[in-house]
Amino acid sequence: MKLSQTIKLLILYIIFGVVSFLIVAVYAVPHYTDVILHREADKLYRTAVIFVDNYGEEYYSRNMDDQLLKRQMVLVAEYTEAYAWVVGRDSTILIDTASQRTGTEVPSGFSASEFVRTNYLVDRYNDAFGGRRMLSVCVSVTVGYETRGYLLMHEPVEQIIDFSDGFLNVTYLTAIFIYMEAFVLIAFHWIFTERVALGIVDVAGAYMEKKFEVVPPKAHDKEYEYIISTLKYMAQELATLEVDQQKFISNISHDFRSPLTSVKGYITAMMDGTIPPEMQERYLGIVLSEVDRLSNMTSGLLELNRYGSHGRMILDREPFDLVEVIRETARLFEGRLLERHMTLALHLSDTEMTVFADRGKISRVLHNLLDNSIKFSDNNSAIRIEAKHNKNKIQVSVKDQGIGIPSDQLGKIWDRFYKTDVSRGKDKTGSGIGLSIVKEIITAHGENISVVSTEGGGCEFIFSLPEYEEDE
Repeated sequence: MKLSQTIKLLILYIIFGVVSFLIVAVYAVPHYTDVILHREADKLYRTAVIFVDNYGEEYYSRNMDDQLLKRQMVLVAEYTEAYAWVVGRDSTILIDTASQRTGTEVPSGFSASEFVRTNYLVDRYNDAFGGRRMLSVCVSVTVGYETRGYLLMHEPVEQIIDFSDGFLNVTYLTAIFIYMEAFVLIAFHWIFTERVALGIVDVAGAYMEKKFEVVPPKAHDKEYEYIISTLKYMAQELATLEVDQQKFISNISHDFRSPLTSVKGYITAMMDGTIPPEMQERYLGIVLSEVDRLSNMTSGLLELNRYGSHGRMILDREPFDLVEVIRETARLFEGRLLERHMTLALHLSDTEMTVFADRGKISRVLHNLLDNSIKFSDNNSAIRIEAKHNKNKIQVSVKDQGIGIPSDQLGKIWDRFYKTDVSRGKDKTGSGIGLSIVKEIITAHGENISVVSTEGGGCEFIFSLPEYEEDE
């Protein structure tokens, strides 16, 4: 059985808590106890030093008897909650604040050198203190540069450990409380994120079933916010793709059906004799025209498919003279313009305008716009191409005096295969994808293209290109 991510995280958290507790118990507690013992030994040692400085020389100079010294030692021992011995050089206990053990040797032996080496000792002294372990320090009593005896002070280790354990217990309880509090908070957080994650999974499943209206759950984590925003973007793209696909199928079926029907009809009529042989050449010309129309539409589809509806067009940018490209494009249409008695005026603000763009694709833009202007304009009308500097851009416009575009259809002219109602009578061979290609190219350059039009009053297409700077 596979565990969910939340259960795995909870198990890891519990393991982390147990391991942390073991580390504290095995390493931190003994280390802390050693620190407490060392600090308590330092306190006892300082107390013993002060006592020896005040009373040691006076006692060994016989200016203080044993009873008076013992009373002072008892006071100090009670204050420090410890026991004190005065030991002679022969290891005999001279004064004992805990009992009447005077005149006997120090149990378990005594060596002042051991205290010099370790600062303090922990010993039971042959059960002299009821079997309890004692923390002991030793200070020598020196009179006239001669060691006359020693002051030993003892404190029960269990007393120190009890204090340490009490402090550790408070620490443990605090740590456990914080751990449990964090556990509850993290559990709630994990439950919430699990709910969001399951919601995301459900929404993704709905999107797989093309139910793009389903709204993803809200989340406050940046990671989930990023996932949800990505999911929303994906849904919008999929919904757009779905609409584009339906529109594509509808448009392509409509635009391909008409020429195919014509071709089939004319060929059938020629085969069954409806169209006599002497007229077949004329109708074969119509068939050829329809085949050219299908070929143009297929080429346009392939080009758009190469660009992609949401893809990135690959540009071959270079500095080139836009004026030269405009003049070259205009020369390509001289025959059509003469045939229809139309005029083309070029208004160029400079003899040379260098832009940084893809020359071939910009030539395609100008060709498509000029082709549309001629196609949808009346005979004897005029077309105007203007190019001028505008800050660090070159602004280009193509304006005609044609049929224009209705205002309610201006936003749709960039859609693939779209044809306005008024253009269908004028354009019998167009595929409706020329302006889509124009839009793709200008957008790929990071620029904008717009249109100003009045139905019956002509159109003006305006786009910009980045002017070339020498340091680019």
